[in-house]
Amino acid sequence: VVGKWAVVVLSGAALLVMARYGHRQLRFAGAPFAWLGAVAPLALNGVPKTLADLQFSLICIGLVLLQAELIERRRPHAAGLCWALAMLKPQIAAPFALLFIARRQLGGLLSGIALLLGLSWFSLYWTGISLERLLLFLLNGKQFNFTQGLLPVLDLGFGVTSRLDPSSLQWGLIGVTALVMVALGRGFYRLGSRIDLLSLTGLCSVIGALVFYHRPYDHVMLFPALIALMRLSLQALQPARSWVALLAVANALLLWRPNNFFGDWPLAPLQAFLWASAGVVLSMNLVAPKPEPAPAT
Repeated sequence: VVGKWAVVVLSGAALLVMARYGHRQLRFAGAPFAWLGAVAPLALNGVPKTLADLQFSLICIGLVLLQAELIERRRPHAAGLCWALAMLKPQIAAPFALLFIARRQLGGLLSGIALLLGLSWFSLYWTGISLERLLLFLLNGKQFNFTQGLLPVLDLGFGVTSRLDPSSLQWGLIGVTALVMVALGRGFYRLGSRIDLLSLTGLCSVIGALVFYHRPYDHVMLFPALIALMRLSLQALQPARSWVALLAVANALLLWRPNNFFGDWPLAPLQAFLWASAGVVLSMNLVAPKPEPAPAT
């Protein structure tokens, strides 16, 4: 009973962190938009199921948002602690390691990895489970073959996906993503403070949603992407502003859709398209333009 209440209380605290994050990121546009950002996490359709099933998804998102704030405040080791705890759900938290690289705070990443390894070793020792058994369980888990459930949806009646092996496809997707993240990390480290951390935080959530196994209640992980799109739609100039605003509204409708609306519709391809589009838009706005040199006097 105590454990259940602990998850509920921590999830409520995470919602407050998310509300504060949304309010802070949109307050430049005035009080109505600031309050829209504050109530946005309460409308996410994954929240009721997350609380009912006592899942850690909200807690993990609250921790990675704290991680982003601590990185901006140049407190890398505290950020590393938040990231390590959020790795309770690695399919949500793993991509957010890029935040450390973008701000050249590798000490925070290393301290987070060290803490994560220490907690993992203690858990294995306490439970008596061998490392080999754990690895076999993980490598045969749904996170490495979840594309099997998507292939029939993506087939569209042409029979193309029936010839694909889901596990091989998933391993290939994870491998390509790992290479892309390494390449991005090198570029982010070089660009440093020119990287917009809000857009990168949103992009990390899109990467987690598209690449790793998750359940529908885990879609709360896309809250940073939604806030980043909202801010971008308020800052962009025409004609891009209209398109970004449309994309933000479409993603909001998906994430705020009541769970009993269109429940039987095959929404997976539409979701993947909108999330990928959000990732592309956020990627295009990651880097701030180089400041103009001061004119000679």
